[in-house]
Amino acid sequence: MRTITLGSLQAKQGEKIQGYVHLPGVERPVPVILICGQQPGKRILITAGVHGAEYPGIVAVRSLAAELAPQVLAGELILLPLINSAAFFSRMPALVPSDQKNINRIFPGNAFGTEAEQLAAFIDQILCRSIDFYCDLHSGDIHETLLPHGYYSGIAMRQLQQEARQAACCLDIHCTVQSHSDCGSLSAAAQHGVSALLLERGGNGVYDDADAHFYKEDLYRLLNHLKCLTGIQMPQRQSLVLDFLASESLQAGCDGFWEPFLRPGARLANNEAVGMITDVFGSIKQIVRSAQPGLIVYQRSSLAVRVGEMVLVMAIGQNNLEQLDKSEQISDNNSNEK
Repeated sequence: MRTITLGSLQAKQGEKIQGYVHLPGVERPVPVILICGQQPGKRILITAGVHGAEYPGIVAVRSLAAELAPQVLAGELILLPLINSAAFFSRMPALVPSDQKNINRIFPGNAFGTEAEQLAAFIDQILCRSIDFYCDLHSGDIHETLLPHGYYSGIAMRQLQQEARQAACCLDIHCTVQSHSDCGSLSAAAQHGVSALLLERGGNGVYDDADAHFYKEDLYRLLNHLKCLTGIQMPQRQSLVLDFLASESLQAGCDGFWEPFLRPGARLANNEAVGMITDVFGSIKQIVRSAQPGLIVYQRSSLAVRVGEMVLVMAIGQNNLEQLDKSEQISDNNSNEK
């Protein structure tokens, strides 16, 4: 009989269980849901709440876990709806409160290290266990607004990239971007030979029912694409999902008030003005310009900005045969796009 085990939790074939895994140096235990399908199939890991103020994915995973019965699942599902509980309850963006580290910048982590390092190591160790696909849900943080999009590892083997890209094309997102990070969840999956997607939807530290609903629909689409559902069919995304070879961040050259000219979804030309930084009296201190053509995927939504901080991120190097007219704009709606 098939089983799935994590810590002291174990689900046998046809069972769904929930509980907590306690890590020695972590303030709050990690909530876990294990679903062992009635039929054999792939083993999927889905995480949310790596950053505690990114809410839509947290609710989407929790809702999926409540709805999904083992009888309609082929394979095994490991759901971690809230990795960074300490930041969640502290309402803290990006970092783990105890060590001020970003979990998604320190993979593979350290099982004997600080709290963030132990949480990263916990995910990394699960990825070692014959996982077939990994999906990590994120949002724009408290100071970020974005276009729904996804990332896959550009340092993964070509087959893993293709598998991730094919899965992304079934989702209700606008584009995918290759990530070349060597210290995040995607690179950890690549190191273990696991195909993976990191998805982004919502932002500004706001919980929105629509964002969570669309995220949950995408999780169903993903499971359907991976042939993990029996008797449940979700409509696949029909429109073009653009693909980009890299991303580029534009930084502030000074402290001041960030005032963007455009919004996520805008296409940029080379040397195009994307916003300005002013002082407290309204005088212009810097005009921020793009270094090359691209698509704005997310940007700073807070008025305050400090020197060296990101003001926007653009996807660059479009990897599609289709060439889109500069005058066209993709909707920047984070929660009501359909």
